[in-house]
Amino acid sequence: MTAWPSFNFSLRRALVAGGILLATAGCFALIKAGLAFAPPFLFAALRLLLAGLAVGLLLPLLGQPLLPSRSDWPWLGLLALASTAFAYGTMFSSPGLEGVMNFRAKLEG
Repeated sequence: MTAWPSFNFSLRRALVAGGILLATAGCFALIKAGLAFAPPFLFAALRLLLAGLAVGLLLPLLGQPLLPSRSDWPWLGLLALASTAFAYGTMFSSPGLEGVMNFRAKLEG
């Protein structure tokens, strides 16, 4: 029988975890609200554009290079294609429980 690993609780870790939880949960509520004003894939593209601009402005302030090393480009391209096509495509097509139920109904029907 192995011993449980020790867990070092700190208020800072709990606040960071809570912040991540709230940001993730809030994302879905904002997506749901935003879809009333734009089609799913246009809304996703605008959201990604804003995120890219924010990162592009933040990296020089932090002293980080804007582009990764040349050897990492093929892997990053594959990751970008997979995450955009799968994650954002499914997230913005129909967020929430009704999306799951509609997909299930299509499978059964």
